[in-house]
Amino acid sequence: MNNSKLIDKVHQAVNTMLYKKGYAATVDVLMEMGILSKEDYERWRFGRIDYLERVCKINLSKLSRIRREMFIQARRGDLKSSYTDYRKWGKGKNIRLRFSKYGDEQTEKLYSTHYYSDETIKSAKARMIEASAIKKEAKAANRAKQEEAIARKQAAKEAAANPTEVIMFEAEAANERLIPELSAVE
Repeated sequence: MNNSKLIDKVHQAVNTMLYKKGYAATVDVLMEMGILSKEDYERWRFGRIDYLERVCKINLSKLSRIRREMFIQARRGDLKSSYTDYRKWGKGKNIRLRFSKYGDEQTEKLYSTHYYSDETIKSAKARMIEASAIKKEAKAANRAKQEEAIARKQAAKEAAANPTEVIMFEAEAANERLIPELSAVE
């Protein structure tokens, strides 16, 4: 992948993360670009991989270019930067995770910087709240359908237990249909 395609992919991934989450983190951008798999990211977070660059599917100079482009895009977009301390997940010592092969402090800081704006955070939160409300509505509708199905099954069981009531119910329903038809004829 040449540099211009790489830059375009970085910008697209950053914009996608800003839209989805309200912020852009290097690890998220790398996953969005397909350079870092979610499985490798999780293995790194659990401390099973000594440094993140080891599992990235691109060379170190291109990783450096990605970080630099993220920084440039953040400056152009008036995004704020926030340092995030990445710690090991799971049991055991709560150690700081390493991003780079050599552990250079400046490189580590660039990897762990998140870029955001107050507007992107607010709009992402609003979308998450809306999605949550839609999920709740869907769950409530599903519950209502399930309860209705259970009630129908129960009614069918009761009808099977007492067939004379079913015949009477069907006759009443037929009469209700006939009465409007007769009044329409007159």
